[in-house]
Amino acid sequence: MVLNFVNGKAGINALARLNRAQVKVVDMGVAGPGMDALAQSGRIISTSMGKGTANIAKGPAMTRETAIRCVEAGIQAGLDLAAETDVFGTGDMGIGNTTPSAAIVAAFTGSKPADVTGRGTGVDNAQWKHKVEVIARALKTNNPNASDGLDVLAKVGGFEIGGIAG
Repeated sequence: MVLNFVNGKAGINALARLNRAQVKVVDMGVAGPGMDALAQSGRIISTSMGKGTANIAKGPAMTRETAIRCVEAGIQAGLDLAAETDVFGTGDMGIGNTTPSAAIVAAFTGSKPADVTGRGTGVDNAQWKHKVEVIARALKTNNPNASDGLDVLAKVGGFEIGGIAG
């Protein structure tokens, strides 16, 4: 998918072309082949924090220090692009990325995971139920502090969410 973004072949690229906008890809931690070569070529902005976050059902997604670095990397990317950018629109691409998003919403709102969890792409009823159970387990295992955004990010978030927050 990253290659599709870089090569102008993703849906967001079509929308960008229609609006005379540019797509800049920031790698916050894609766990896939070829990312180092793309970074060295200058075709992406590499601020990789690692090859994907840890399994939130078993422990924190990342350390607090890494969560801080994610937010700072997002701020820096914005500063680096500010001179040539009128409006920023952010988005993410990931596998399983709606799971930490739902966990974050549940952590901040106190909502039940089932009430804030969508299906994601191609998820049937059994898979959705499993997803809800994973989010409930992640919240119980990590006990994120809803009054501390960095704690929530570190415990149940993702590198890309930290970058977007920055």
